Amino acid sequence: MLKNFGIVLILLLENFVFSTTCYAETASYTLPPALQQQLKLATEQLRKAECDEAKLPLSSELFYSLPTGELLILMGLPSYMCQIGSFMPMRVDRQGYWSWGDAIDGYPTLFLTDSTQGYWLVSHGEIEAVYPELRHSRDGLHWQEIVLPESRKIDCCFEWLKQVCEVDGKIQLQFSGMDDEVTGFWSTTLNDSLTSTPHWQKLEPEQVQPTTQCQTTPINHGNWQRKLSENGKTVRFQSKQQRSTVVIPYWLK
Repeated sequence: MLKNFGIVLILLLENFVFSTTCYAETASYTLPPALQQQLKLATEQLRKAECDEAKLPLSSELFYSLPTGELLILMGLPSYMCQIGSFMPMRVDRQGYWSWGDAIDGYPTLFLTDSTQGYWLVSHGEIEAVYPELRHSRDGLHWQEIVLPESRKIDCCFEWLKQVCEVDGKIQLQFSGMDDEVTGFWSTTLNDSLTSTPHWQKLEPEQVQPTTQCQTTPINHGNWQRKLSENGKTVRFQSKQQRSTVVIPYWLK
């Protein structure tokens, strides 16, 4: 009798573990209605020109695994001629809780973290010109725009911010013009860069810190994978490590 009871107990425990594991692996978090409404409102305020109002595509190719394991999506919003002209940061935590920030103009090109666990985001506006913008954040949702150096050598209407490098408490910026030609390096302390009037110093070639010394680190996809559904209606982000799936619509209706 005791032997049979032991076998039954083992089977029950195995079934419990299996069920718990399957549940964890299939935990699914969908876009909440409140966030979808915010995406619609943000899109309605943008210039859409000849964009098809009936079927507006969302761009979710820019997604990142934060050091905390949370998923951050910089959701691209269609604007001029249906091209991505702004984005909205959206974050999903381990419990499936969604949070988001305001829409931001431009298209993200660099996303980094520094030695203080702060985030740096470089974006560029690309309507009839290219101009860089730099922002800083502590949570990936609420971003402070950084005032860039003045008197930069700009090749008419096209300029890119190619590098944000932290070295020993200082931030170094590299700007480039057409044909990827370097137009200058500028630097100030990390704390000063976050003030309303940073004191940027233009660097001479011998003052420029090499890339190998940079303490800023690019943030990538980590263990998250993105896949478009077979019916083309949704996008799924899956993480085996987090044992969860995040589902968002492909089209903003």
